[in-house]
Amino acid sequence: MTSTIKYLFVSLFILLSLSSHHHVVAVSGSGGTFRPVRAPSYPLAVRTPYLSAWLPGGQNGAQLAGAWPHFWTGAYLGWAGMISVDGVVYQFLGNPAEDFVATLPSVLQYDAEFTSTSTIFRSTAGPINITVIFLTPVTPMDLILQSIPCSYMSVHVESTDQKPHQVALYADINAAWAVGNIGLDIVASYEQRKMSPSSSGQSMHVHSVSPASPTLFGEVAQQANFGSAVFATNALPGSSVQSGYRVDVRNEFLHNGNLSNIIDSNFPRPANKSEPVFALSINLGMISSKSILDPVVFVIGHM
Repeated sequence: MTSTIKYLFVSLFILLSLSSHHHVVAVSGSGGTFRPVRAPSYPLAVRTPYLSAWLPGGQNGAQLAGAWPHFWTGAYLGWAGMISVDGVVYQFLGNPAEDFVATLPSVLQYDAEFTSTSTIFRSTAGPINITVIFLTPVTPMDLILQSIPCSYMSVHVESTDQKPHQVALYADINAAWAVGNIGLDIVASYEQRKMSPSSSGQSMHVHSVSPASPTLFGEVAQQANFGSAVFATNALPGSSVQSGYRVDVRNEFLHNGNLSNIIDSNFPRPANKSEPVFALSINLGMISSKSILDPVVFVIGHM
């Protein structure tokens, strides 16, 4: 057996040992506890070479809030998340605080964990616990599901005291998911789409962003110069949408706890001109320690 093969076996043994539920290694740091270890980079939405978003582990102490995700090449991707608790807004994903004159606090992250299919961040936002799970499912027995070029971010909230709290969630992406050069022109659209032709009343909010001048199977800086980046969530009661200049859209949620349902139609234009974001928000209402809520799921894909 060659030395190379021996090293491969040793590496595989170490990875399997770290992944075992019976041999979990917890590492503590400024971002809380890291399990099974503190990773050099955390997968967020990793489905295809063109849908590959990561949180660099050496950036901002491997905390989800306060740092922007990167494409696998290292290019910046805009993906922001905020939570409003009793009118106080915290950032839990990305660094939208850079757009505000007023202080926008980050959630307090106390745990980060990764498995073979998920990356999980657990934090507190005042009296609310927030768990953010990035899931890229593996379904080898269902090739149709496996071929869907999407990843999922689910957000679960729960009260940590005996009091009810008003909670709303916000998330957005920018056009860097659709083009490898933000100086290129983009086009964008929004629609409320039925989940399936047979569904009754069930629909989704869907933002789509595409290159204005696509080239079939073309690439720019390793990113696809064709197809569309898609960002969606269920059209639940209390949900709202907006697209437009990132400062205006994020300020709308910061000050009002929801979005205006105004959709930017000023396209085509360069992705970095009045940099547009494509946002979704859900008002969860009053959350108490007895509330039983399904997680809010956001879908991101490139297709």
